Amino acid sequence: MNSKRESNAEPESPSLLKDVTHSLIGFCMGLCDAVPGVSGGTVALVVGIYERLFTAISSFDRKFLRLLIGGRIGQAFKHCNGRFLFSLLIGIAVGYVVMSKGIKILMSDESLRPLTLASFAGMIIGSLWIVFGMINFKSLPRLTTNLIAAVAGCAISITIAMQSNSSTEEIGLVYLFACAVIAICAMILPGISGAMLLLIFGVYYSVLDIPSDLLEFKDVGKNLLRLTVFVSGCAVGLLAFSRVIKWLLNDHRMPTLSAMMGLMAGSLVILWPFQKRIEAANPEHKPSYQSFMPNQIDGTVVGSIFCVLLFAAIVILSDRMAKGRQSTT
Repeated sequence: MNSKRESNAEPESPSLLKDVTHSLIGFCMGLCDAVPGVSGGTVALVVGIYERLFTAISSFDRKFLRLLIGGRIGQAFKHCNGRFLFSLLIGIAVGYVVMSKGIKILMSDESLRPLTLASFAGMIIGSLWIVFGMINFKSLPRLTTNLIAAVAGCAISITIAMQSNSSTEEIGLVYLFACAVIAICAMILPGISGAMLLLIFGVYYSVLDIPSDLLEFKDVGKNLLRLTVFVSGCAVGLLAFSRVIKWLLNDHRMPTLSAMMGLMAGSLVILWPFQKRIEAANPEHKPSYQSFMPNQIDGTVVGSIFCVLLFAAIVILSDRMAKGRQSTT
């Protein structure tokens, strides 16, 4: 038993090559975490570091605090597998910034915006297929409970999404903190997208703008404050609320997955690819978009359908790869 445990332990002298490898994995996770419908946790599962990542996160415990308060910084760093986490976080940050910049460019181009939204919708549809396959509908009581949870999740998602989509008010810091606490838990769960939750809560595009605005030195003080609040919410979510998510998935797995599926389905309302731009009366406010049904089949319609199918297939294929990796380990 001990020999098996030691074989899975972190080598005493990690190499620079491993640090670079972990940063590259983090980069891929960051790319996925910036996109609604894709989870960085899936990437971690596919490449085989998911269990190690969750173990490292759970190492921020009482022993870690005792070592930190006692001034034994090195031991605390080693206790939480700090070198592994640090390498991974650097990659995640760079990947998120790169993808957020790319998405902002795509969403600002009126010709590419429908295809981008269709791609997001396809990813969420793929995720819906994955989560649906996890749910047990074999008995009538389970079917009823899961159906109620799914409908409730969908109703909540649509209500929050429609309200946040029509609101022109500045997002409050407390609300941003709460959204970060919830979203970060989804970001580390395979198949569940944290960016999708941010989209439902109406803060996705605001969070997406932070890295770009900082790189352009735009509203530096305001964006640094929002970044600090968001990162603090992520930290609290990882250290505290992730245990709640783990409890829900362990003890109430089917209703929880059903509610998550409902949340995903509801988010498709604001990812309808065909939207017309409506300029805001106040120049300080961003333009809004109103959905419409296309009256003819043109290149945009065909391209949107293709993107939906393509990215749904990519998400499903990624999940199958992750399950294959999990079964071999």
